[in-house]
Amino acid sequence: MSHADEEVGTEMSKFVDESSKAAVDCPVERVKWALLEKEDSEYARLLEGVMDVMTVLEEDIGATSVIPRTKQHLYGQVIALRVAQEDHLETGEAMVIPLIRGNLSVECQLEAVGALLIDHESDDQSWVIDWISQYFTLKENGLLRDLASYARQAQPVA
Repeated sequence: MSHADEEVGTEMSKFVDESSKAAVDCPVERVKWALLEKEDSEYARLLEGVMDVMTVLEEDIGATSVIPRTKQHLYGQVIALRVAQEDHLETGEAMVIPLIRGNLSVECQLEAVGALLIDHESDDQSWVIDWISQYFTLKENGLLRDLASYARQAQPVA
């Protein structure tokens, strides 16, 4: 774990501890914590969906041929998993990102982004950026390059 990871983790842990204590007396904080607990249950449901797909793969596709009913069952499981994933991501966007923005300094946010975008342990440290960029417009790629540049400046090279 890098120093940046430890620092971000420490700040988030302090925030979680302080927020959980504040939730006892503050209705707004209690609502936030209730929503975050709901997010945890959605994540568990997402993992359960993955396990359902894996079960179908192990039990039904173990045979040499795949019958149409098995294909339909698999398709239904994948669609249900996709819906659960979208719900999970939307909740994360609505709840977690504002918490990070409101409780981590800009420097810590940049360090966290840098840890996600720049793989210091890889020979090709920008492989994540290259992979993401194929899905972006020219303007978005410019913003991504700028963000990566800021993140590199914020993080010491490992």
